Amino acid sequence: MQIDFEFLIAIIAVGILLLLGWKARKSWQGFKFWLSRRRGTKGERNAVDLLLENGYKILSTQVRFDGAINVDSQPLEFSTRVDYLVEKDGQRLLAEVKTGASASPSNRLTRRQLLEYAHLSHSKKILLVDGTARKIREIEFSNTFAP
Repeated sequence: MQIDFEFLIAIIAVGILLLLGWKARKSWQGFKFWLSRRRGTKGERNAVDLLLENGYKILSTQVRFDGAINVDSQPLEFSTRVDYLVEKDGQRLLAEVKTGASASPSNRLTRRQLLEYAHLSHSKKILLVDGTARKIREIEFSNTFAP
């Protein structure tokens, strides 16, 4: 049984193309991650400047809150970190920095994150700092929930 030489070359070529495509995809993902981290770092710097310009004093960074939920009656403990604890006019607030689309209060994941912070910190109000658009928004949660 003899293997057709052109068929063998075609299989090798397809294998090489698949390998190159996989490598290109991994490189592209790494590049996108790098861009995202760069934008986030720049957003954090912008946020600090913005908070200070607007009269907030930064008291602490990466403020940790511990929480627990029950899963099938078993406790599951977790911790989370808020970007900043700030103070202005005697009022202390948590401030979370976001960039791009996640900086919008209409972003479902951002709202859930802020709600978790509000719950764990026993606070109704959280600052959402948009590091890209240079905006500070006060997000306030009510205690009323519809059934």
